[in-house]
Amino acid sequence: MNNWKRNLFIMWLAQLSGMMTITFIMSFIPIYVAELGITEIHSKGFWAGILMGASAFFASFTGPIWGNVADRYGRKIMVERVLFSNAILTLLMAFAANVWQFLILRSIQGILGGFVSAAIALVTSFTPKEKVGAALGFFQNAMIVGSTLGPLLGGILVDAGGFQLAFLVMALFSLSAGLLVHFLVKEPFITNSAKINESFWGSFRYLLSLKGLVALCLVNFLVQFGTMIVLPIVPTFLKVLDPSVKYLATLTGIIIALGGVFAAISAALIGRLSDRYGHRRMLLIMTSGAAITFLATAGVTSISQFIFLRILSGILLGGMLPTTNAMINSLIPADRRGTAFGITSSFGLLGNVVGPITGGILPPLVTYRGVFMVTALLIFTAAWWVARNSSTQSRLSQG
Repeated sequence: MNNWKRNLFIMWLAQLSGMMTITFIMSFIPIYVAELGITEIHSKGFWAGILMGASAFFASFTGPIWGNVADRYGRKIMVERVLFSNAILTLLMAFAANVWQFLILRSIQGILGGFVSAAIALVTSFTPKEKVGAALGFFQNAMIVGSTLGPLLGGILVDAGGFQLAFLVMALFSLSAGLLVHFLVKEPFITNSAKINESFWGSFRYLLSLKGLVALCLVNFLVQFGTMIVLPIVPTFLKVLDPSVKYLATLTGIIIALGGVFAAISAALIGRLSDRYGHRRMLLIMTSGAAITFLATAGVTSISQFIFLRILSGILLGGMLPTTNAMINSLIPADRRGTAFGITSSFGLLGNVVGPITGGILPPLVTYRGVFMVTALLIFTAAWWVARNSSTQSRLSQG
């Protein structure tokens, strides 16, 4: 196996482990808050939401900072920092005595984040230029699979041995991934003294002056926003479509899982196609298709139609992620990619936070079908913005 392929496979495992460690609590956190002393039903929902979103919220602000540090001192050490700190913090979560202690640990986990920006910059640094799209598609696949498997594994571990077992096992996962990266991944990084002396804000302003990057930030936000906005309304919308539907929780879980599975497959396949046909062209196809799919979802009349369109939207949203990152890789100088990926990943994390909140707020204002129409409009805006900035992205259109 080529060195870059071996490195990529190890980074795939690291990404898988990282996402599982972040998301495994999602399946049981509403139950776990009772163990932390919250017994009133409305307070349970409030605290569950806060604890779920705390890590992503803080990571969205610190991501560009850690990305900038990665540009200065190396991407591999930043990946190791996240994995090892996740292992320690997850272990400490097993012994949290109340929700405040747990919230502090989740917040620190987000503050010490920055895995995605450093990891993508590291992957692009050792991957041949003509293989970047395929490599990022494969790497992005791990993020989607990890976020799908994490809650499943977390639920299984809790049912099998209790809450503490789940935290201990996931801490071990993160520790193992960190050791794999430390001993097996080789980084082609040379410290640049000029880059070390450059201020973070100087690098930040330079990157945001690139119109193409701003458009891609919007796309990254909308990919996660479009994925997450529907989650709070799926069970209720299924009831609207068929009031007699049974096993609502199971059906909801299946629909969400199907979207994740097809997004993971799409990430790998579309990454290869974008190398062949051009990253910008594929991104325009994916964004336009996703907008049309959300618009069509607003008019469904049966659960089977809804499931089909959720699978299709999963394929299109999954394909947008590696294509966007490949475009960023083409647009940004190699010594600034950590900061650039930190900025774009922060927008993605904000989508993870804002999406569910918006999905909970909008239905009384625009109806459940209106939620899909609003999302379609926003994704159409992203497609228009990418197309409008084509003249500033001539390099990108060639992949």
